[in-house]
Parts: sequence; C-alpha cells; structure tokens
Amino acid sequence: VTMSCLTKEDTGWYWCGIQRDFARDEMDFTELIVTDNKGTLANDFWSGKDLSGNKTRSCKAPKVVHKADRSRTPILIICILIMGLGIITIISHLTKRRRSQRNRRGK
Repeated sequence: VTMSCLTKEDTGWYWCGIQRDFARDEMDFTELIVTDNKGTLANDFWSGKDLSGNKTRSCKAPKVVHKADRSRTPILIICILIMGLGIITIISHLTKRRRSQRNRRGK
C-alpha cells in the first residue's frame, strides 16, 4: 500500500485488507501515524514557493497507474461451459432413456 500527501490529521485507525477471489478477505484494524519527518522521499511529493519566497506545501498529483482489474471473465466462461456441458449431458441421458423406452414398447 502506498499513500502520499498525508497530513497529521490523517493519523488514526483504518481498516486495511486484501481482497481475494475464492478465499476469505483478510482484514486488519491498522493504526496510521503521520509525523512531520521531512525525508528525501517527502520532497518528491511536496513543492511550491509563495510570492515572498517562503516555501509553501502543496501536494503534487501523484502519477496514477491503473492496473488492469483481474477480470472475472475467464471464471464466467468456465462456469458457462460447465453448465452447458451439464445441460448437454442431461439432454443426452433423457434422449437415450426415451429411446430405450420406445424400443421396449416396440418389442
């Protein structure tokens, strides 16, 4: 988890978790503590000067990287194929049963 542009007011307790397909989601109550520690990493996110030359803080918009959602389309396709196979099996079984009943009546 990466968080940027946090302020001291963001300090608090938050739910943090992992969403997983086919398994129970893992959730944990986590404390977030934001301090005034001005490290080199923080300088990448903060910039700006006002007219008097005093440094002001304004958060730069982070580069948003959209990861492709793991699509559930393959799961849906597999479910549809299994259902289709089940329907075909049932129809085939009923057709064979009907034929065998006709053959018995005919003899």
